[in-house]
Amino acid sequence: MNLWKLTKSVCTIYLVVLVIAVVLGITIVLATEYGLQGEDYSGCYVYDAMLVGFECTGFPGASVVSLLANLPLLMLFSPLFMMFNLKSALVAVSLWAFPIMFVVSSNKVKKLNA
Repeated sequence: MNLWKLTKSVCTIYLVVLVIAVVLGITIVLATEYGLQGEDYSGCYVYDAMLVGFECTGFPGASVVSLLANLPLLMLFSPLFMMFNLKSALVAVSLWAFPIMFVVSSNKVKKLNA
């Protein structure tokens, strides 16, 4: 298998996960109340602490669902803060590497197939 095809396949999986994360975030916004919930709350909610984010509590895997729901927000906000420290720059580069490589590998695969 060609390396560019493999790269495109891996990047496609990342983009599918990103689309799922966007749908999850929209679902959370539409289905739950805004703001912090009580300690006995089980589920996900939207909070606003200078920046909007999602928090999930009260069930196994809540931290994974929170990370997935916040992935599009991380992609949006990380380039804004990358000039302030190196860790933010590394996060921004790693989050945006897959979409950029998807475009590059798609063009390479098109050229190889032409």
